[in-house]
Amino acid sequence: MLLSQLSSLSSLVFGFPLESTDTTMIFKAWTNLRIGSGQNVPADDQASPSKAEQRRAQVRKAQIQHRQRKANYVKTLETDAERYREMIATTRREALAIHAENEAIKAQLLQHSLKLSLDQNLFLTEQMASTPSPRNDDHEAYNMLPLEDITMTLGYDDIMNAPCYYISSSPSPSQFGSSVNSLEGSAAPETCSAAPNPHLPEMTPQQIQQAINFILALEHICRDHSHPSLFSSSSEFPSTDEDCITGRESGHTLMATSLALRSAPSNVFQAARKTKLFPGSSISIRPPAPDSSDAVSWQASGLTLQSLYGLACSLHGKDDAEVTPVQVWFELVARYGVDAVLGAIDQMKREFIGVVKCPHYGAVLEREAFESIVGRVLGSASG
Repeated sequence: MLLSQLSSLSSLVFGFPLESTDTTMIFKAWTNLRIGSGQNVPADDQASPSKAEQRRAQVRKAQIQHRQRKANYVKTLETDAERYREMIATTRREALAIHAENEAIKAQLLQHSLKLSLDQNLFLTEQMASTPSPRNDDHEAYNMLPLEDITMTLGYDDIMNAPCYYISSSPSPSQFGSSVNSLEGSAAPETCSAAPNPHLPEMTPQQIQQAINFILALEHICRDHSHPSLFSSSSEFPSTDEDCITGRESGHTLMATSLALRSAPSNVFQAARKTKLFPGSSISIRPPAPDSSDAVSWQASGLTLQSLYGLACSLHGKDDAEVTPVQVWFELVARYGVDAVLGAIDQMKREFIGVVKCPHYGAVLEREAFESIVGRVLGSASG
């Protein structure tokens, strides 16, 4: 159409029509003039080979960078996997070596007819606690009184929201009074005339019961970690995997729960295992109510603040990274006093939920977490 118009225009201008070749040349020249002047041209004419090459170069560069990053990431993962495999292999070798060493020690003990039991260990601990020493030579006579014929019960702590052992009954104040008078009437030991021990202040029977129940509540995660064989000198060493799961090989000796379970019947241990959905489970099942016919209770003795203080003194010191529930009570009393601790005991139990762990050998708390909770609940200790 455009070419025919050019031909007609040439006839008017020049007086004769142009040839087709001449018309084509004129059209190309006119198109070049339009491009040079920046006028609108068709889209096909705007395509620039240089811009297309730039886009392709950018795409190639992005693809190369992506492949390089992917290769580096895969290499990092392979390096980490190899390092973890080496760590796992090293840990397994160490575990096998420790297991072999334990088996050798057990074999030597059995060869020499030395069958250690929890009662023997606790007897040595109590003997050590009752022997005058620089650490406990100022025990109060009031706290040396044994809580004879106390009733232990496997119940449920609503604050901790978990089953636990607790003292459900204790001697009457009159029994304590007569015992104190008999001690005062007899030849009092020299240790009673010394300065009062801040870890063992004078307390009423009800306060002692609260203190021991507080310790037992913190140890509730270990309620099913003991076995009757630990409390019998005639029991052989356990060896099955099930025994390990239920705690027959666990070192839970230095715990208040172990002192309470020394005279417990076998049904107590069975009932404790039933309070968990399965061994190692965090799901708790309520034990029978204390007033029901299936209530789990027994008579215990020897569970005193003095014996517990002996356990606390035999454990690691304040500079360690962990603290046991037994140590928790005596540290708190020494810092803040009995009244302040008992006044905040329920709040502290709530704060300690999930903080107490059992790394196989008994209930412990991380020292930093313990100090943080105590500072938040009780504040900084005066003096």
